[in-house]
Amino acid sequence: MKHRRNLRDRCRRLVDDLDLPDPFDVEKLVRHVAEQVGKPIQLIPMPMQHIPCGLLVNTRDTHLLFYESRTSGAHQDLIVCHELAHLLCGHYSTTAVSDAITPSLTLPDLDPALVASALARTSYTKDDEREAETVATLLIRRAYRASAESTPHRPLSPNDANAIEHLRRSFGHPDRYR
Repeated sequence: MKHRRNLRDRCRRLVDDLDLPDPFDVEKLVRHVAEQVGKPIQLIPMPMQHIPCGLLVNTRDTHLLFYESRTSGAHQDLIVCHELAHLLCGHYSTTAVSDAITPSLTLPDLDPALVASALARTSYTKDDEREAETVATLLIRRAYRASAESTPHRPLSPNDANAIEHLRRSFGHPDRYR
């Protein structure tokens, strides 16, 4: 229990120290995080067939952040925030990925010599995943709360409405964002 509380507190401090764009814009957040980590981040939407819905690949010059293109905007924001959280928490290395691994990442056009590391969810520890998911959840919670307070409500697509309802239930506050 104490470990979870420490994790939540550490993640909350990390999110509180971020200057979130208001209204929330994931691309602006990506640019802000890129400044913090000292390397550009390129967002790449694509169908994620044999790998998790998000993937972070670190090259010498940039972080490539792949995310599922066939899901709602709200879910895409959560995926991107989760991968950004890995960067913010320092969950990446400079270990080279072998040529044999690169094709399995569905990146056949990426020169293996450029890849310094690739971080699929399965390469993180459970604690890394828990920390990244906590940071991502707090980011989305704070972003949606700020956006709901500062912008008039607009009609949502059915996919976004379903994703937001799922997030509401996950946060345990079903009426907070209405």
